[in-house]
Amino acid sequence: MTVPLPGHLHAQRENYKKLADLGYTDIWSAEADGADAFTPLAMAAAWEPRLRLGTAIVPAYTRSPALMAQSVATMADAAPGRFAIGIGSSSNVII
Repeated sequence: MTVPLPGHLHAQRENYKKLADLGYTDIWSAEADGADAFTPLAMAAAWEPRLRLGTAIVPAYTRSPALMAQSVATMADAAPGRFAIGIGSSSNVII
């Protein structure tokens, strides 16, 4: 399932629980419009331990390598064994 879902991020806790209850195993966040890719996943990591989390796809050119590494390390620490990173070149529209 792609997140964030419509609505405010702070109000999505129950949505993540419902996804897991319905049998969804993974949620994926991208950076195309609105929230960054990591924040919805960090919130989901704290709220719903049954879900695996991933980025699909974080643009490689919107963060420095150090900031990207810091964000990835933080997510890996917040969701041990449940986080996958997807990095790509993106498109002119996003960058």
